[in-house]
Amino acid sequence: MRVLFVATPLIGHAFPMLPLALHLRATGHEVVLASGDEVVTVLRDRLPTVTVADPMSARVP
Repeated sequence: MRVLFVATPLIGHAFPMLPLALHLRATGHEVVLASGDEVVTVLRDRLPTVTVADPMSARVP
């Protein structure tokens, strides 16, 4: 199964998804996490990641 996790570009929003994402990957599923630069930088060693939002553009003025 292919699974895409998407988190807002804040690390605290991505960490709750991490245990499930790692478990799915360990059991043979294809897992990718899509988020902003900060999240991708922190998690790219643990999961395949894709940057989809710039942290500055995600902030409300």
